[in-house]
Amino acid sequence: MKILPHGWKKSPAPVWMALKTKSSSAVRIETRLTRLIRTRYPIIQGGMIWTSGWKLAAAVSRSGALGTIGAGSMDPILLGEHIDNLKA
Repeated sequence: MKILPHGWKKSPAPVWMALKTKSSSAVRIETRLTRLIRTRYPIIQGGMIWTSGWKLAAAVSRSGALGTIGAGSMDPILLGEHIDNLKA
């Protein structure tokens, strides 16, 4: 019997399952994270200051992962512009 560290619980189901979607033959990885954030893959793009604007966030999101805007150096007006462009 394998002993888990204090506080850890054994998962009753596999941590991930590869599924084929009905609409295509592409594989989708289903995990608790992908169900929570509603993405195809359990990947979150890091918000890198000055390099991850709305264009990168949109491209990552279109590919099935979670895209983010690196807003640490942005003033509120510029961040608003990035958000508006991302929504368009």
